[in-house]
Amino acid sequence: MRNLVALERYLLRYPRKLTLGVGANFAMAMVGLAQPVVVGSAVDALRLSVSGRTLLAYGAVLFAIAALQGLLSFTQRMTLVALSRDVEYDLRGEYFGRLLQLPLSFYQHRHTGDLMARGTNDLQAVRMVCGPAIMYTGSTIFTALGALAFMAHLHGRLTLIALATMPLIAFCTKFFGDRIHGFFQRVQEQFAVLSTRVQENLAGVRVVRAYAREASELAAFDRANEEYLDRSRRLIYWDSAFRPLLQLLVGIGFVSVLWYGGRLVMAQQLTVGQFVTFNFFLSRLVWPMIAIGWVINIAQRGSASLGRILEVLQAVPEIRDENVSPAVPEIGGSVRFADMTYRYGDGPEVLDHISVEVPAGSTLALVGRTGSGFLVPRTGSLLSTDEVGVEGPHRGMALPQPDGVAH
Repeated sequence: MRNLVALERYLLRYPRKLTLGVGANFAMAMVGLAQPVVVGSAVDALRLSVSGRTLLAYGAVLFAIAALQGLLSFTQRMTLVALSRDVEYDLRGEYFGRLLQLPLSFYQHRHTGDLMARGTNDLQAVRMVCGPAIMYTGSTIFTALGALAFMAHLHGRLTLIALATMPLIAFCTKFFGDRIHGFFQRVQEQFAVLSTRVQENLAGVRVVRAYAREASELAAFDRANEEYLDRSRRLIYWDSAFRPLLQLLVGIGFVSVLWYGGRLVMAQQLTVGQFVTFNFFLSRLVWPMIAIGWVINIAQRGSASLGRILEVLQAVPEIRDENVSPAVPEIGGSVRFADMTYRYGDGPEVLDHISVEVPAGSTLALVGRTGSGFLVPRTGSLLSTDEVGVEGPHRGMALPQPDGVAH
């Protein structure tokens, strides 16, 4: 979850949308809390005398509350969902820009399909954190605190009984949340493997068809697809077990309230209207209790995905323009390599203590063994690398004349 802290700088780029969205979220929760109070008052009033005028008055108030809630809900969704799209836009642009800056060695250790999955599937999981997760987190907190305050005001002991299952809910949320995070990260990693298989086969379809490798590639894809399905099933298993367990614990709280609250009503320590109001507020707590599990699920997925995106965003390019003087003198003259050795990553040396000087205006070509490259002089004839190059154990080196063009 610590990865989500990195989203702060993206969200704060849009302070007006964030403030308006959270403000509408808070107002909607407060307006919603007025509904149980009105219903409870209506029950007590109608127990004394039932009249059409009383019913109409309370009905009009409830209608106005519902209409205002709908308007505030529209405002918060339009604002926060739009905010999540803005953050997605910024992240996608920054992600693509960083990919263009990273050196060739970065791509030698990462598959193209994996990088594509991070910029699509992972980015969508992060967007869910910036929109729906913020929206439901705000409504959950505001509704829960308001409902608890009203419930405690009505009857403190009954409130404690209603919250008896909260420690179990918190424990289950932590227990399942950690496992959902781990399984979702494995699902995303396998999705990247699957994307890589598709990308490589589409890019090299001519080679696959030329060497009749269709059956082999299909078998490899089936194995990767089966692994992705297996990991997804494990994630669904934990997610499916989490929500019913939360509902069970919430249901136990309801049963306890009905038992003890009914006794209070019979003892005339609570009116029927107050008991109805208390149960309405308790029902308002059911959604936060369930939503907190859903939000944690989204947050765990978003955290895993954002960690994969940050791995690319935080990669440092090998060539950086830092502390460069505004007035850079023009560079001219020859270029000389003295005793140069080169290898690809941790592989064997492909250039072994090479020394060469390239005069100004000429072109140097480092090519493979004979037949792997050629030079096109300005006369138009082809010169093989063994005619103008030096063959080595791993790589050849060709030095054309100043009027030659290397390919």
